Amino acid sequence: MLRHWLIAALALLAVRTAAENAFHQEAVGFWQPDPRPGRNFIVNSAMDHRAEGWTPWGDGFEVRREADGNEYLFLANPAADGTFGAMQEVVLTEPEKGVWRFSCRTKNNGVKIGTSFPYYYALRVDAVLADGTSFHEMEMQLPRREAIAEWTTFTKTVHIPREVKSFKLYILLQNETGEVAFDDVKFELLEPEFEYFNVAGDYLGSGTLAVRAYAQQADRWQLSVRDADGKVLEERSGEQMPLRSSFTGLPTGRQLTVTLRASNLSNRKSWEESREVTLQPDKPAAELLLWTENSMERLYPSALPRRSDRLRHAELMLAQDEYEAFQLLALADRPVSNATLSFGEFTAADGAVLPAGAWEWFEVGYFFATDQLRYPGLPESIPDWTPDALLPVEASNIPADFAQSLWISCHLPEGVQPGVYRGTVTLAADGMAPQNIDVAVEALPFALPKRGSLPTSFTNHTRYWDSDHLRQLYDEKDFPTIYRHSDQFTMAHRVSPVSFWDEHLIDYDFDVAPYQDRLEAICLRDLNAPYIGYVWQPEKMKMPTEAELAEYRRKLQADVGPLVERMKQDGLLEYCYFIGFDEVALSKLPMVRAYFQIAKELFPEIPIISTLRIPRTDEAMKDIFLDDLVVFLPRYDLAEAEALRSQGHQVWAYVMASMADQYPQFNTHNPLIDSRILPWMAYQQRLDGLLYWGVNLWWPHKGEPFVDPAAGQFVNWSMYNNYSPWIHGDGRLSYPGPDGPIDSLRFYNFRDGLEDYEYLKLYEKAFGQAAAGELCREVVTGIEEYTKNPWQIYAVRRKLVETLMKEGTRE
Repeated sequence: MLRHWLIAALALLAVRTAAENAFHQEAVGFWQPDPRPGRNFIVNSAMDHRAEGWTPWGDGFEVRREADGNEYLFLANPAADGTFGAMQEVVLTEPEKGVWRFSCRTKNNGVKIGTSFPYYYALRVDAVLADGTSFHEMEMQLPRREAIAEWTTFTKTVHIPREVKSFKLYILLQNETGEVAFDDVKFELLEPEFEYFNVAGDYLGSGTLAVRAYAQQADRWQLSVRDADGKVLEERSGEQMPLRSSFTGLPTGRQLTVTLRASNLSNRKSWEESREVTLQPDKPAAELLLWTENSMERLYPSALPRRSDRLRHAELMLAQDEYEAFQLLALADRPVSNATLSFGEFTAADGAVLPAGAWEWFEVGYFFATDQLRYPGLPESIPDWTPDALLPVEASNIPADFAQSLWISCHLPEGVQPGVYRGTVTLAADGMAPQNIDVAVEALPFALPKRGSLPTSFTNHTRYWDSDHLRQLYDEKDFPTIYRHSDQFTMAHRVSPVSFWDEHLIDYDFDVAPYQDRLEAICLRDLNAPYIGYVWQPEKMKMPTEAELAEYRRKLQADVGPLVERMKQDGLLEYCYFIGFDEVALSKLPMVRAYFQIAKELFPEIPIISTLRIPRTDEAMKDIFLDDLVVFLPRYDLAEAEALRSQGHQVWAYVMASMADQYPQFNTHNPLIDSRILPWMAYQQRLDGLLYWGVNLWWPHKGEPFVDPAAGQFVNWSMYNNYSPWIHGDGRLSYPGPDGPIDSLRFYNFRDGLEDYEYLKLYEKAFGQAAAGELCREVVTGIEEYTKNPWQIYAVRRKLVETLMKEGTRE
């Protein structure tokens, strides 16, 4: 049976078309040059006039001269903390709207992030907008992993959503050690152009044309279609972008010119671009265009097919108890009502049938990002409807000229017979003929372990502050249901549901017992919140008296003692830990030490972990009775972590919104693949666990109700988390549905990454860590270096499986 499965799987791989191979995307690079001309607003960019125009910032800067006479700005920080830099303030003669570009030349002798926030080896701009608001999210963080010995130029394009009145530009080395040099520092307003202008001919048959475009600077636009003689066949205009427009009845067999002209009212500039297209006379008419895409890319409403063959099939490869998905995009030039998906019988060559319950589909829901950070190399990440929610629906109503993603998920139950199963997915809608998509599913001859190999600690906020925030969404009598569904939801994503930062004591029968065979990390107690207070309450973060310590000891013993005994009885103690004092200041370490010492005296077998920003040394950790450290990912250093592991410590990592774009994270403007990359990076960097501060940070804004899938794909839910209206998705990996969490594209992809991690562990078990690490390096080579190409992940998964099978591994 295994031999037949392998032959079928290899045959499936062989039939991949040249068009699919051509579609494989290269990774998006950072700091890539933008060839557009720009207008520089910085005085004395090249330091030719020494410090003229520059104001010292923090402990200031020096201007030095090289042997060839070149002058440059020099910053040196010998300690882990402190700020060194320069600042220049620019007031514009009149407000300017557009796309801006950082650029500089730099070199360094090796830079390392210290223990404090914020951290910068960067250019940063804080802008005041014409409406009086501020925009403080612009920075070009520079690479730190290796020394840059020679002058190297870096650029980054940034998008400020409204007109700029003034700004301050900072050159910074802050809370990082090292010596750095800067030269040719510029901040330029770029000449306007379309960030994307895409045309698809014959997309619904001969004579049809779809146009999609966006330019941030555009206040007005005019679109025309002309024939070879210059005759205007169609002409449209408008004031809103993105532009999503379609045409029918255009002539075929001859070249047409599609011209888009736009203008900016504030600077009175206009620009235009043209596309040539020849429509074919023999393309059959279609009411609805369908095509498939992989699950690691965020497809925006303006999406058009990116392959000439408009791929109409999909392939999945998965083990038992694994999830995989693909996207089906549906596009029409008129509204489509009651679109539904159904699944035919999926059979293997030997007659085996895939269980019908393996399939599930979701309508992708979109939230509107009024102010949206932009990601380098992703022109579609604009202020627009952003796809993220996975809405369980019976049918989807699709607007005209809107590329609606339908998420098709497969979950193989245990015991499925190995083989390649083939079948169809059918889309039907009112007044339209059904359309089929061919799908092949490779069922692998092994199951993923129930208990994950990578410990996770992701906060479940349905218990944290529940009385304040959940009551705005749900009736209090429904809280137990919400709790239970939230636990089931996180557990189904291979993430332990027990939260940290929690005042509530674990209910063993409710929180632990149902998941005994799956939990890989159990937070027994937050060591500060229930007894002292939260770390953002400075009046409570003070050195305790002897009486307060005695009371702390009594309460901790009473709360945790019985729980520890129960964990011992059920063999779960090895998965337990304490956490506490998240990111508190170094000045509070004597207080932290006093409390940690009590926890360690009472429960020496329970490790204490923390995100404390202490020196990453064995001595510093032992001094405060800290067993394991959770490091902010940009601060993580593999050699440093390996030294700690050799001394008996674990080193975890965590991510959050304030990281620079070159690090993978869960924000909705980041590439979707980032969510899947994180477990790969955990393997490559040998992380002992991953921590994240919120799966369901459901803080309603402006009286928002819970998300009702029946209301349609346009989700009335804000995705910023009260910290910045420009950052979306941080702490919000799910949406509040009628009776609990609704999934997101990001959390689904994170689970896929955790499943990929299990593939690597299986490979490691068979061939050793070095061999598995070598394959992992085809996806991730460092915390700033990883692929943005989904097909690269698929290819490495294929290599892992084929090598395991060829070597005859059965376990």
